[in-house]
Amino acid sequence: MDQTAMEALEAIELYTILPTQADRVSPLLTQEARELIAGEKAFSLCAVEDGEACGAVCARMADGEEDILELVSLYVAPSHRRRGVGITLLLELLDELSDFTGGELRGVRAMFSSSVPGLEQLFQKAGFVLQPMEHALSWRITVEELARSPLLRSAQGEVRQDLMTLGELTDYQKRRVLLELQERDADYLSLQELLEADGQLSTLRFDREERLLACAVVASQGEGTYCLKQFYCAPNHPAAAMGVLRASTGAMERLCRPDDVLEVPTVAASSAQLVQRLLTGEKGRETMTEAVLLMM
Repeated sequence: MDQTAMEALEAIELYTILPTQADRVSPLLTQEARELIAGEKAFSLCAVEDGEACGAVCARMADGEEDILELVSLYVAPSHRRRGVGITLLLELLDELSDFTGGELRGVRAMFSSSVPGLEQLFQKAGFVLQPMEHALSWRITVEELARSPLLRSAQGEVRQDLMTLGELTDYQKRRVLLELQERDADYLSLQELLEADGQLSTLRFDREERLLACAVVASQGEGTYCLKQFYCAPNHPAAAMGVLRASTGAMERLCRPDDVLEVPTVAASSAQLVQRLLTGEKGRETMTEAVLLMM
């Protein structure tokens, strides 16, 4: 870093983002980060120059791993990039959390899209080891494109009466759904994420014994953007899978704008193959990379 950049960085001040301040710096945080900070479930810092917030970082302890930190959000305003703001935010947060845990912090994980400029270099400079994830991809598709999917159109038919929206379930029933997913090692979201998912866009199907056959859980990620947080199909029940996907797509057609975007992360070969069939092509595909830092 040259002398000019170092002097510019000295003008940056770092502040903890309090729960009541999460909305004030919302342009710098994802919706998930804002909700976690507001609920006092995450750690965060904001970079400020001349009274203007220019960057923010948010992280939380991993579910079931109190010595592992997960990076939730890291963003620097375009006008302040390439000045070391991002790495300063990240390293300062790690220093604070290492002290907070009494040196018990064992590692840090982050997953990001390889297409985002500068992130690979930032994590490498911070000492992270990068590992491309073979089947971990992120796909983006508009509601209009999703509705035209050949796979969904070919599966059109009468909507089954045994489908339920997430909003029709009690909190107790939602907890049972998550427990079933965990027992089948198929859970990709936390209880809090399930409870806060969109009740109208998320669809589930159960059998006669009220066991989960399939689910598509959709959550808002901010204005005009949604994420398929959880997709599950019990073995030998492909029709149930298509049913929940079709129902959730229909709900998005009714309740969302045609240019609203659905993000579909995939972490397994089977789910990646399904999304490829839904999208028919490479459009919107982004390869994900996991960054891991082991604390000494």
